[in-house]
Amino acid sequence: MAQVPVAFRNPKDDYDMILVPAGDAIIGSDENDPDASADERPQITVDLPAYYLGLYAVTNEQYREFVRATGHRTPGPPNWSKPVWDGLSFPREVANHPVVCVSLADAAAYCEWAGLRLPTEIEWEKAARGADGRVFPWGNEWDPSRCHSSANKGTRGTCPVHDPRYEGGRSYWGHYQMAGNTWEWTWGRYDPRAYEKYLRGEVALPLPWVPVDGDYVSVRGGR
Repeated sequence: MAQVPVAFRNPKDDYDMILVPAGDAIIGSDENDPDASADERPQITVDLPAYYLGLYAVTNEQYREFVRATGHRTPGPPNWSKPVWDGLSFPREVANHPVVCVSLADAAAYCEWAGLRLPTEIEWEKAARGADGRVFPWGNEWDPSRCHSSANKGTRGTCPVHDPRYEGGRSYWGHYQMAGNTWEWTWGRYDPRAYEKYLRGEVALPLPWVPVDGDYVSVRGGR
C-alpha cells in the first residue's frame, strides 16, 4: 500500500496542505472550564477519517489569482477601516497576509476553483486542538505571545500567514495561526445544541449540514 504523504502542495493554487490523521478528536469544552460557553458543552469524542487542511490561511496573492482566473468579485470593504484591495491591487506588504472580507460563498467558490472544500467545524477543531484536545493550538494555557491577537496587534490589522514571530503558536500537526490573526469560515450550519444531539444519537458528526440563506454558520480562529 502506498504511503499517504504527510504534506503536499495543491497544484492549482500552490497551497500547502498538511495531513490530519484518522482517529479520535476531543471536541467541545469540559464542564468545569469557566471560560467555556454553553454551546461548547458537553465535551464529546468523535472518530474522524484522515483529511488534509491548509497549512495556513489563503493569502491575498492566492485569492487574486482566483479572481483573475474566474472574474469573481474582489473582497468587500471592511467595516472598521479602509479597504485592503483597490481593484485587483493591494499593498505589496500584505500579499502574504490572509485575505479578509470574503463571504462564505466567496470562500466556497475559491475552494471549488482550487479543487478543495471548506473544512467542517469538527475537522477544523481537531486540527487546531490536536489528538489530546488541548484548549489552544499550543497547549492549555493562554499565551498572547504565540498568536496575533487583540492583546498584541496594536493598530495593525493582520500579519503574514506564516509570521515567524508566532512559530510557537502552531498546532499539534503544524498548522499556522489557528488562534488569532483572522476568523476562518467552516462549512456547516451553526447549532448551539449540536453536541447534545450527537450524544443522544440525533445527529452524526462531523455535521455535514449544507448552509442555506438565513442560517448562521460557524467561524473559528478569531482575533
